[in-house]
Amino acid sequence: WIGLPSTGAYHVLVVPVQFKGDPAFTSSQLNDLEICLNGSAAETGWESVRSFYQKSSYGRLNLTFDIVPTFTTSQRATYYERLSANGQYGTEGTNELLDEALAHYDSSMDLTVYDHNGDQTVDAVYLIYSHDVDYEQADFFWAYTTSSASDELFDGLYPGYYFFAGIDFMAESTAQDNFSGYDWIPGLKINAATFIHESGHLLGLDDYYDTNENKGGNKGLGGADMMDYNVGDHDVYSKTMLGWMEPQVVRTTSTVTLKPSVSEGSAILVPLDYDNTYFSEYLLIDLYSATGLNALHAESTHMSGFTLYDGAEYGVRIYHVSSSADDPYSNDYGSLTDYNNSTTTIPLIKLVEADGGDSTFRQTDDCAAASDLWQAGQTFSSVFRSYTRNDGRSLGFDIRIVSVSGTQATVEITFNS
Repeated sequence: WIGLPSTGAYHVLVVPVQFKGDPAFTSSQLNDLEICLNGSAAETGWESVRSFYQKSSYGRLNLTFDIVPTFTTSQRATYYERLSANGQYGTEGTNELLDEALAHYDSSMDLTVYDHNGDQTVDAVYLIYSHDVDYEQADFFWAYTTSSASDELFDGLYPGYYFFAGIDFMAESTAQDNFSGYDWIPGLKINAATFIHESGHLLGLDDYYDTNENKGGNKGLGGADMMDYNVGDHDVYSKTMLGWMEPQVVRTTSTVTLKPSVSEGSAILVPLDYDNTYFSEYLLIDLYSATGLNALHAESTHMSGFTLYDGAEYGVRIYHVSSSADDPYSNDYGSLTDYNNSTTTIPLIKLVEADGGDSTFRQTDDCAAASDLWQAGQTFSSVFRSYTRNDGRSLGFDIRIVSVSGTQATVEITFNS
């Protein structure tokens, strides 16, 4: 299974889920759901899922969400909640709910249009429930992406990946939000951030925040990414892996001009332990700009006062990527890559901080700051005198930031003779 394809134009199945005995969706809620998924930036006050991915992918991914008539479950919400709580995998309740929903629509619609690669699987289903989100337990009635283990067939297709989330998430940080505890973002009418983040999982991306504080190296991106803290754009590693951009590989002394990655697919890849694939170890360098998809969360507080890089207007970012996949899905995190940002000592992707720090980005602690962005005149060797690859070997090159603005950066990479 591949979940959602990361490029192309296609339709995605969305099922509004009403639990038996719960109040029905209102027409206003269903209208807001339509806007959240398919609407414009003007209608949401930021982006819809569709408009976000059109922009983040530089037009390479164009999603249309088909919201079918509301499905009412056969049992009350507590039945599915208990089923998951008492099950082996914790998803038994939502798996059964998905089977019920697909069986309901099987006779009235053609589900095969949602198998885009012909692998006999419904690529992805959005299950959006009207029940209250549980902000205290954050357990069953939360937002998460998983896959079905069902062997049932619907229109000759197996259930595949699915996303389960409450309609309450659309109101977070809006004027209507009186339950989540997040700060209000003026101008935000409908918040698609959670749905955008979970769509990233359906495309194949990991969480980049630390999901297990008792394991791993507690490194990462300091909240400053859509797959970390539900803010801003996707990072250039994610965009590269999804086929939206191709960074310039630099192996010899070079001077490279970068455009903002939020608007153009511009980045530098400097090999470390590199095997000519993106499934290896390297540095990725891009130009961050507090514009476009980054603008809202760079200007406004969100999630207990968080702003992207303290509101910095621009700066060069350097990421250390360790994305080998020698033994896929072997770790307890379940990632395709050997490393992740939760349970392995070596992180999948971490921010190389321009202030020389090596922060332990534990969930909401030590968020990325303006000082983590590289500015004109800084050199890698003067900040990190003994930075090494994962195997302890020296880098063999230096990086100098020649100039930086909100629209362009010049970076010089000098290899040792």
